[in-house]
Order: sequence, then C-alpha cells, then structure tokens
Amino acid sequence: MSVGSIRKLSANSFLYSISSILQRASSIFLFPIFSSFLTKSDYGILSYTNAITTLLLILSMTELPRAMSRIMYDKGGKTGHVYSVVGSVFVATMGTSIVISSIVLALAKFKILPNMGEISFYPFIFFTIINIPFQALFNVYITYIKSAQKGRKAFVIDNTYFLLNIGFNLLFVVGFKMNIIGMIYSTIVSNLIMGTYAFFIFYRRAIFYFDKKILITCYKYAFSVFPFILFGNLSELSDNYFLNEYVGAGVLGIFYIATTFGGIFSIVKESVLSAFQPYYFSLDKHDLIDKKVNNLLFDIMLAVGIGAMLIAYFNYEVVYIFSNNKDLIKACDYIPLLVIGYYLVFVGQLFNIPTYLSKKNVHYMSLITIIAVIINIGGNYLLIPKFGILGLVFVKLANYGSQIISSSIINKRNEKKYHFSYWKMYLLTVIVASVIMLYYIPNLFIKLFNHSTNIFQLIDSMNLPHYVFILFFKSIIAIIVIFAFYFYSNRKYKLNNLIVEQLQKFNIVK
Repeated sequence: MSVGSIRKLSANSFLYSISSILQRASSIFLFPIFSSFLTKSDYGILSYTNAITTLLLILSMTELPRAMSRIMYDKGGKTGHVYSVVGSVFVATMGTSIVISSIVLALAKFKILPNMGEISFYPFIFFTIINIPFQALFNVYITYIKSAQKGRKAFVIDNTYFLLNIGFNLLFVVGFKMNIIGMIYSTIVSNLIMGTYAFFIFYRRAIFYFDKKILITCYKYAFSVFPFILFGNLSELSDNYFLNEYVGAGVLGIFYIATTFGGIFSIVKESVLSAFQPYYFSLDKHDLIDKKVNNLLFDIMLAVGIGAMLIAYFNYEVVYIFSNNKDLIKACDYIPLLVIGYYLVFVGQLFNIPTYLSKKNVHYMSLITIIAVIINIGGNYLLIPKFGILGLVFVKLANYGSQIISSSIINKRNEKKYHFSYWKMYLLTVIVASVIMLYYIPNLFIKLFNHSTNIFQLIDSMNLPHYVFILFFKSIIAIIVIFAFYFYSNRKYKLNNLIVEQLQKFNIVK
C-alpha cells in the first residue's frame, strides 16, 4: 500500500470516527431539550420503533451494501462496472424494501403481527414501516460514498443528514409539540430530502447500468453474512418486545435512557478498539506479536476499566444534569450494570482480534452469535415477566460473560500462539466489575439500616441529603483508583516523561 493510500485511509477513518462521536455526543447534549417534551413512554415507543426499523432494514437490504463495497473494485470489471454494481444493488434494495414494507403492512391489516401493548400501530408503527424504503435509499448511497473512499463527501453528507434530522426533530417536537411522532416524521422528511438529492446526483444514471449477473454475485456474498447480522439484531428486538409486552412502554423508555447514557462508555471502547486493532494487525503481519504486546493489551484493559468505573459511578450526576424530566432518573439504577456488560463486550472483542486473523477458526464466531441470540431470547422470556429491566440486564450480563469464555477458547485454538494472559485478563475483568458494583453499597446501607447507625444520624443532624454521603463515598473510591493507576502507569511507561514530551511538542512547556 502506498503512502498516499495510507494517508487516505487514516484521514477517512478519522473523519468517520469524528462524525460518529459528534453525532452521539450531540444526542446526549440535546437530551435536556427533548426530555422536557417527551415522557418515558415516548422514549419506550422510540426504542421500539428504532428496533423495528433496524430489523426491517436488515431484511430489506439483505447485506447488499456490504457486498457492494467489496465487489465495486473487482478486477477485470467492464466499463461502468461501479455504476453496474451500485445500480443493481439500488434497484434490488428498493424493490425488496417496498415488498417487505407492504407485507408487514398487510400483516398488520389482518392483525397477524404480535401484540404491541400500549404502543398503537397507527401512527407509530405505520409511519415507521412507511419510512423503510426512504431509509434504505439513503443508506445505500452513503455506503457507496464511503466505499468509493470519498471521506470528506461522506462526512459532509452524513452530518448534513444528521443535522436535518435534528432540525426537524426540534421543529416537530419542540415547535409543533407533536411528541414522539414528530421524531418519526422528521426521519421520513430527512430521508426524502437526502434520497431525492442522491437520486438526481447519482442513481438516475446508475439504474440504467442494472446487471443481473452482478446482482447475483452480490447476493452470493451478501447471503454469507446476512443470517448472522439478522440473528444479532434479533437480540435487541427481543429486549424491546418482552419489556413492552410484560412491563409496558414506560419501563422500556427507562431502559432506553439507561442504554443511551451507558452507551457513553461504548464511545470510549469503540475508539480504543479502532486504534488498537489496526496496530495489532500490523504487528502480526510482521510477526512482531510477543508477550510485551499482550502486556500492553492488559494495560489497555485496565485503563478502559477505570473509564468504565468513572462513567458508572457518576452516571447519576450526568443524567440529573442533562434531564429536565425527573421520571427518567430511575434509569440510573441500571446504568452501572449495563456499563459492566459493555466492558464484558470489550474484553470479548479483544479476545476476538487474533481470531479475525485466523482462517481456521473465524467461522466459530458466527456460531457464538447464534447461541447468544438463543440464550438472550430465552432468558428474556423467563426473567423479564418476573424482574423487568433487572431481569433483562442479568440476561445480558450472563450472555456477554459466556461470549468472553467462548471467545477465549476459540482464541486458544488459533494457528498462532498470541501469548494472551487469560487468567490475568479474567481476574482484571472480575475486579473491574466488582469495583463498579460498589456503586450500590451506599444505597444498600441506607435501605438496610434505615438511619439507625451513627453515620446516618450524623448526616441527618447536619441536614445533608443522603446524596452527599453517596457522592463522598464514590469520590473517595474514584480518587484511590485513579492515583493507583497513575503510579502504576508512571512506573511502567514513565508517564511523566511522555506527558512532558507532548507538552513540549505544542510549546506549552520548554
């Protein structure tokens, strides 16, 4: 690969990462506005419709955009090959999306669809289904732009779409006070605008290059991954279905808020993985993987674990600041547990990195996904009716934990020995989870002792809310952990010297 290609790859990766972070961060910062106009049931409806949208898009696109990305650059393609690929995928995707949407609407008309409880089919689900062809239209176009390695254009179009969506959300929800249906309408309008732009800029030429043979080739590749993507999505849909079915849209909305704020940690872990995975692949290519590299992997786990702890510990403060709707504060009870779950996912993803390099064992990962979906759906069916969100969270934790064990077993079977310190990594995972669970100790004491102990009498005599005691407890643990990590890192990596070097580069210190 040439230097120019590497620069282009790095620049595009940076732009896509920045775009993703900005959009997710904007959603958090706009939360105070929308939470003033939306109820917890509205957020439940939003979560449910999002899950349905994702499922129907997967069924509509059958992973053809992924195939398009691969086949666009096949060698030996005839003149107009790119147009043939994109035009063929576009025609097939639009046709399939219209058929899928029509079938679902027909099933709804004859009342064959599952019961959705307090979430009425019209207008919420109806307009969600109507939106599918428009969403597919835009999704195929943005995938083509990224596949063509037009990073700047993809950045501009992606964020234009996002800003349009936010703008119409504010107009319909805040301006016209249309509640949650306003968000669904805004998505449809945004897709119409961007889809019309895509059609006149590109599709109106590409559709005339439709090629049946190329489409068949695309389907052959797409169907090799489509079942596993579909199975993976069924877990999220089952979460929404069982929560809505047994405990209602309001509780589903609380869970949606918990996953939104717990997802802050997902931004951190995905950023770390995006940086570490290419680095690891590059070292493997030159046979440079050794115990030192895998010790670095352990230290990355430690640093990310501390980040998980801080996000879990101070989630209440973040949600309290960002939410004008105090009904949504209940989500804080579940965020630390979800962060533990996301950390388990992170550890499993680290175990999977060497497996991606293995020709022999990579197919086992698909089997893990299918088993995980079965466990998730079965666990939801058994536990959600009895324990609500808590039952769902425990199912997720058990599921993610089993995936870590499975991923490490597959990792051990790899052709190359990567010197992973399995038990050391297992131990650290348990420690991180245990430290995060300390978050619940103060509230547990308050409930158990009911103000009978001297410390609670002292707090009451000072007219301080229990929150102050809880914040003090969390802060002390956080400070201890941060200082311990700082001294460990400084001794191992000479952290002080590294910081000074970076400050000198920017002429902050001499």
